[in-house]
Amino acid sequence: MSGVKSIVCPLINNTPVNDEVFSLYFHWDGPAPKAGQFFMVKPLRSSVFLARPLSVAGFMDNSVVKFLIAKRGKGTQELAAMHTGEEAELTGPLGNAWEDFLPAGGKIALVSGGVGIAPLAALAAEKPDYNFHFYAGFRQGFSGKEEEAAMLGGAVNAKKLIIAVENFSTKTSRRGAEAQSEENVVSDSSIVSRSCPKKINSTTNQHKPTRTKNDYKVKVREVRGKKIKLQTYWTSPTRLCERHTGRIPDFLDLSEKYDAVYACGPEPMLKALKEKCEKAALPCFVSLERRMACGVGACLGCTVSTLNGNHRCCAGNSVAKGKDGTIFDTKELIFDD
Repeated sequence: MSGVKSIVCPLINNTPVNDEVFSLYFHWDGPAPKAGQFFMVKPLRSSVFLARPLSVAGFMDNSVVKFLIAKRGKGTQELAAMHTGEEAELTGPLGNAWEDFLPAGGKIALVSGGVGIAPLAALAAEKPDYNFHFYAGFRQGFSGKEEEAAMLGGAVNAKKLIIAVENFSTKTSRRGAEAQSEENVVSDSSIVSRSCPKKINSTTNQHKPTRTKNDYKVKVREVRGKKIKLQTYWTSPTRLCERHTGRIPDFLDLSEKYDAVYACGPEPMLKALKEKCEKAALPCFVSLERRMACGVGACLGCTVSTLNGNHRCCAGNSVAKGKDGTIFDTKELIFDD
């Protein structure tokens, strides 16, 4: 496993994003990870036996690796309870990377669901000059600009940013959000009153001021047989932002003539993207999530069904690029019904 290290690392910062999601920043002196790779992470003060696999959400020049994590069980609850200065064992970087499949030039759609945004935001930050269109989907709206910026991370570096929220309002006003979703119309207040996040400097992880040019336009698109009004606006002469209500796969605009689609998120979303891309003969690569015990392919516990048999989701020893993951070509994948 060339390039893979196990290092005890101090926590630099633990930043809550909301009640369910948080970001961890560790000092990492090992090999620099690439977007799409992951680490096995376990606090030294832990009551669980196994480490947790975490996708890289960003890697800064000062040897700080970032993870974006949802609280889902005892292991992630322990990670959420960590304090600055506490230590965890990090093993990695593991798995293949997005750049293994990235063409030298072209236009790529990045499609995320929930915290699946992490490895794709890392790619947008890693390749800030590449022509990415970022489609970010979320179940709930944000409580404010700080929460939104924390969730989006490096996604704001994309040339075009499309944000879709199934329930645009926050949890405190879900009824209004559901009514709005049923009408399939994005209200003026949900868009005009909120500007797109500022671009992030991938080196310092700080926000750069961007010129704002409020050039609003209304267009109509058919989604699931219904015509809906969408509003778009430019935050600078080169950055377009759109905000919608609905499920993010519905807003993937194939008229853009993308060279490929890269995606990470809930499996139903990935399955929908696979079907949509196959109909358009568009290459689609997805990063999968599986329960893992070792992260290096030894335990065979994270198998993925493909047309060529079962493969490992982790492949920490970097065997057979494109055969083992966590990134796979969807034309080879078999999703459960």
